[in-house]
Amino acid sequence: MDLGLQGKVAIVTGSSDGIGYATADALAQEGVRVVLCARREALLAEARDTIVKKTGAEVLAVPCDVQQLPDVQRLVTETMQRFGAIHILVNNAGSVPAMQFTDVDDAKWHQMLEGKLLSYIRVTREVVPHMRKARWGRIISIAGTAGWQPSNTAMAVGLSNAAVINWTKSMSLQYAADGILVTTVAPGSIETPRQVRAIGSGKQT
Repeated sequence: MDLGLQGKVAIVTGSSDGIGYATADALAQEGVRVVLCARREALLAEARDTIVKKTGAEVLAVPCDVQQLPDVQRLVTETMQRFGAIHILVNNAGSVPAMQFTDVDDAKWHQMLEGKLLSYIRVTREVVPHMRKARWGRIISIAGTAGWQPSNTAMAVGLSNAAVINWTKSMSLQYAADGILVTTVAPGSIETPRQVRAIGSGKQT
């Protein structure tokens, strides 16, 4: 299937494994020039090499912690230096632990919001000006189904993902006139390495 993405440039966060890696690989197969972003440098380099060998696509790997603004700014700068444009952003990096309400103080609540919602916002804020200048962009944010289906321990997960869904809708309305389409994808439970680790440690994403 030709999705008409040949030559586009995509940043995929959290793309050293799991959903992010699979997304980056699929985009590369469509002829997209892909920028991989994750904290684990060795695994990130391995992911880059595997995708290049498999697809022959142009792939840039940038070690980045999306909770750190300087890292995000460097990610965007290196992408623009290498490819000169950013057409697609897939927000995927981030997770939120399970919790008991009375065990969580203000600092932990801030930390959990940082884990996904604020990281998505931070990366998107740095990318949007480049999409507006090109008058073309696609922003896809991965969210969990707890965003609309609360559970007893996934309170913080649900709050964060519900906020992602709400923010995405607002963004889609604000930037439609600039040719930027913004959407959320909630793939449900997938047996990714992160999900396996999360289940083992009692965390949710």
